[in-house]
Amino acid sequence: MVKVSSPTIILAIDSAETRLLTKYTNAGQLPFLGRFVKNWRIVEGPHHFCEMGAWTTLWSGVSAAEHGYFCMRRPVPGKYDLEHSSRPVKHCAPFWASMPGRVSIWDAQECYPDPMLAGEQLCNWRTAYAAICPPPPGSSPDGLMAEVEAEYGLKSRPAAIDPVGTATTRREHFQRSKERIATCGRLFREVIGRGGRDLYVLGCAELHSAGHLCWTHDEEGERRILELYQDLDRELESVIRLAPEGSKVLAVSAYGIEVNYPTEDVAEQLMRGLGYQQSPVGGGLSSLKGLIPLAVRRKMGEYLPTAAQERIIREGLRTDTDWSKSVAYGLPGIFSASIRINLRGREPEGIVKPGGEYEEVVSRIAEDLGKLESPVPLKIRRIGELTKNLSPQVPDLVFSWQERNSPWDRIVHPRFEAPIARHHFHRSTYHTYRGFVGAMDERLLEGVPAVLDIPEVAGVLRRVYAGAGRSLLVEESQYVR
Repeated sequence: MVKVSSPTIILAIDSAETRLLTKYTNAGQLPFLGRFVKNWRIVEGPHHFCEMGAWTTLWSGVSAAEHGYFCMRRPVPGKYDLEHSSRPVKHCAPFWASMPGRVSIWDAQECYPDPMLAGEQLCNWRTAYAAICPPPPGSSPDGLMAEVEAEYGLKSRPAAIDPVGTATTRREHFQRSKERIATCGRLFREVIGRGGRDLYVLGCAELHSAGHLCWTHDEEGERRILELYQDLDRELESVIRLAPEGSKVLAVSAYGIEVNYPTEDVAEQLMRGLGYQQSPVGGGLSSLKGLIPLAVRRKMGEYLPTAAQERIIREGLRTDTDWSKSVAYGLPGIFSASIRINLRGREPEGIVKPGGEYEEVVSRIAEDLGKLESPVPLKIRRIGELTKNLSPQVPDLVFSWQERNSPWDRIVHPRFEAPIARHHFHRSTYHTYRGFVGAMDERLLEGVPAVLDIPEVAGVLRRVYAGAGRSLLVEESQYVR
């Protein structure tokens, strides 16, 4: 067996909330993970505007503004249509793909097997996902998935939505998360014990699903979520105890979970209410459907099968707008909100000219968004300011509100006011666009700013890996950013 004296080990913890980690660490409740909290770097910034695709950006250094993976539905180039997405539209290799050494990748979020890499890779075995567009499971070598299933359990999709959540189902979800955290620990101990790899990436997604399904913000829910964090704390500590002396150990999370509520289709309501998106004369669709308000049709659709709901959403995008009079339109969303400009040359019937007219419309909409009445701050991202290589699948503006512990009831603007419909899974948690990078040895992060934007993380991880007991020099210009 090849022994590697000082491998790099990255603990990829999906949806580890920084505020909970801080709270538990200060109370002495996370003795292992607290070591990372004490010298971590917070990950947030302009490029951090979505949860889907955030791990892709963290591993590769490519912004979602370029790779186009920012939600489960994204625009189809050249059409007024949507497609389901479970991966970026361009290849975004993780930072380790271009570096020498043998890797051991275990269920790292939004990773896919690359047969050209030396070592083993298990992908999408039990990572969290969007129900209507799950990423495909896979492994390299091909037979690895079957071996893992035989020893540790079948591949399965951790739930993130339970529309009818009851005390019984919450207990069931909680128990399942405890069992899966224990399984992760058992698997990771075997992996580390075998040795022989330069880089280990060990991913666990259970705080993601548990954060949605078990954290109910009452006494029982708070007890459950603390217990799961403590379970993970003990399992990961037992894994690292088996690591070779001198191992470079990092912990990362691309985003967290906090109290928040859905804002169903708020972008479309705003664009219509403020006059940017115009309805066809007669209401659009058939004359009968056109008599039913859009919000009512969407609410009725929630009782249909998922495939039928998706057809309604796509049909509505195509037919509920007079494109000859609309300068912008809202994309369907649940928490964050996205807006596309009806741009000439990009949209089939675009009317806004590229260049100055486009910039003027974007600025005007951003100014209008800034006038929304809100008890918490609003974050507005102008995607064109984030990259020179804008993907045709991304929106032009993305906006979201800071976390809030009560439901959103109304959109209030000086020129428009409307109720926000409650989604059928009116859950009280959603993702925070704030992650972290921490190291057991604080010297590994010397010189790294206290706050990083998410594309910068890959460069930090690359530097640590390059210097992890290896005679490998990497010029600054080669870092993935």
